[in-house]
Amino acid sequence: MTFRDSGLEHLQQLRSWLFSRAKLWWGLGILLGYFAIGAVPTALLFGWQEWGGPLAAVVFAIFGRLLIWLSEGYREDAEWTLRTIEFNRGIGLEIDAAKLANLKSKYLHRLRNHDSSLSDSNYYEAAGDPSPSLLIRMERESAWWTEQLAKKASKMVFIVLTILALTSVLAIAFGALEGEAGADLTPEVFRRAYGLAICAILLLDTLNLGVKYSKLSVAAQESMGSLSAILKQVDDLSVPALMAAVSEYQSARRQGPLIPDWFKCYHKKTLQRVWDETLSTEEGSS
Repeated sequence: MTFRDSGLEHLQQLRSWLFSRAKLWWGLGILLGYFAIGAVPTALLFGWQEWGGPLAAVVFAIFGRLLIWLSEGYREDAEWTLRTIEFNRGIGLEIDAAKLANLKSKYLHRLRNHDSSLSDSNYYEAAGDPSPSLLIRMERESAWWTEQLAKKASKMVFIVLTILALTSVLAIAFGALEGEAGADLTPEVFRRAYGLAICAILLLDTLNLGVKYSKLSVAAQESMGSLSAILKQVDDLSVPALMAAVSEYQSARRQGPLIPDWFKCYHKKTLQRVWDETLSTEEGSS
């Protein structure tokens, strides 16, 4: 096995493992954010300890943010491995041996406890000898899947947001006010207003996630168009235009939110059929 093959194999293992860890911590962080949103109305609705709901929401939110921050470290390295694989397979660009050695010393010992199936050599369907055309086809494939999955993820987030918002507002607004008749309800009203403010902040954070998915879908769609136009003129390829289009998509993908593996698996069968039909249509018209 040559160094190039060995390095690529390690990169494929690292890419899969790093993304799985990044998505794990990111997903748990998002889940704790949802728990934080639900803590306030649940506590108020069932008359639990006066400040228990808001305090639980703050604790959940803080730990959720810490987990998301932890996932960023894994994702940064995962994105580097993915970009390197794309350029190495696409145009034969040499793997940065120093960077690879650093990542191997940092993570590879953890991979020994994992199945070798982590090395996914078929991450892209596009195949062939390294060439600008292969790189474009790989990036187009990635952009298409990102567009479709991000669009569906955006819709899912907005549905969840609507349910959480309605549930929170109704629970806070119509929960029974405690206290005897004639008692001063000002502290209770203040507590509910405080809880509502916390829910509003956390719901806005969920709204921001949906907006980010929507922006990622649009950016991937635009990149898909740019790369398709370049592919049609591959014989008169402009290298600066190619690198600009690829870098633009990779940057958008890196800045967008992660897409959970379970979400991709759930939609994979349907989207795979659409992708195959898309390729068949393009081949038939060419």
